[in-house]
Amino acid sequence: MDRRQIRRVSAGAASAIFVAALAAPSVAPQTASAQDQPRKVVLRFVSDFPPPPHPAGLAMRYFAERLPQVIPGSEARLYHAGALYTIPEAFEAMRQGNL
Repeated sequence: MDRRQIRRVSAGAASAIFVAALAAPSVAPQTASAQDQPRKVVLRFVSDFPPPPHPAGLAMRYFAERLPQVIPGSEARLYHAGALYTIPEAFEAMRQGNL
């Protein structure tokens, strides 16, 4: 790189930092009360692999155990090995908003 290219890159970086600094105060932070009360959720997970001791099944079970700790009152429902839907049926269920 010659000096002209270095100056152009430096000027571009400086202007990007300046624009970011101007935009930062305009972002309105959420109030603390909105963050204190997470909404309860029910998640349904459909998989085509078997339940634990399969590694992916173990990860799903860990997630299901951890979710109520992070979001009180929430629940994760696990459906292994096509128990709820087969994979083609799951795509259709997602399109309809059922999964």
